[in-house]
Amino acid sequence: MSPEQAAGRPAGPASDQFSLGAILYEMLAGRRAFDRGSKVATLEAIISHEPTPVHNLNPAVPPAVRRVIARCLAKEPERRYARIDDLDTELRRIQEAETGGLTRRRLLYMGGAAATAVVAVGGAWMFSPPHSLAHGMSKWAMATRDCRGCTWASNDCWLAVTRRCSP
Repeated sequence: MSPEQAAGRPAGPASDQFSLGAILYEMLAGRRAFDRGSKVATLEAIISHEPTPVHNLNPAVPPAVRRVIARCLAKEPERRYARIDDLDTELRRIQEAETGGLTRRRLLYMGGAAATAVVAVGGAWMFSPPHSLAHGMSKWAMATRDCRGCTWASNDCWLAVTRRCSP
């Protein structure tokens, strides 16, 4: 519940931001931002007290995330984000900065493109006549003919070479 709601004023979009800030705080700090012994004390804390800074409870929280939480938990609705789109943009910017710009979707696109390239290059190499498997194997067999001491025909086919060169 936002401070304006706790004080009996109407709720608006900024109240939702306050709720999101409270959820993020609880997720990262491991406890509620304004939890007190009774409902009345909790409402009074929401209206007039600041929560313990989230980094005091969890030092691993990045500074940019701390700023977002603090802004969402601002007592005055005017100090929160003007539009929910501004909050969304800020959270996406933080995500890209933390992941080096490699979002899950971008990684999937890159992986798909790499797999397609590997299949295309491999297929082109395997089916091109100068690099075919039979051609490469027959060259290997010709290179090793002196070691076996066998007679070779002029045929460049691996199967023909292996039939004529059995020990």
